[in-house]
Amino acid sequence: MSKTQDDKNKSDGYGDHDTASLDYKAIGLKIKSRRKALGITQERVADKLGVNVTHVSNIECANSHPSLSLLIRIASILRCSVDQFIGSEYRYEVSKDQSIEDQLNQKIQRLSGEEKEILSKMLDGLIK
Repeated sequence: MSKTQDDKNKSDGYGDHDTASLDYKAIGLKIKSRRKALGITQERVADKLGVNVTHVSNIECANSHPSLSLLIRIASILRCSVDQFIGSEYRYEVSKDQSIEDQLNQKIQRLSGEEKEILSKMLDGLIK
């Protein structure tokens, strides 16, 4: 007995998926945890996604179920992979170097263009 194309697609992961099996509450909590670990606001994520901040909040609270493409974009913004959100055993720990780098990035984002140029020159002098 041979499988139909639909049966093959479902068994190899390319057909219809039962999205109800995804734990959106856990996904939302992992997104929120990662975002906070990086010190990124919901507003910043929403801005980068081009969505309303309420949508980001709803995803984090499991009131809205993000599409795979949106999860990929969120993971990119939060510098991680999607499997870290949908995997059940994921625990993210910020390394000390990464944490310092993230803090510096946050501070740099608040600088004006002129202040960034000054900082760049200061760093050039420090590195030489």
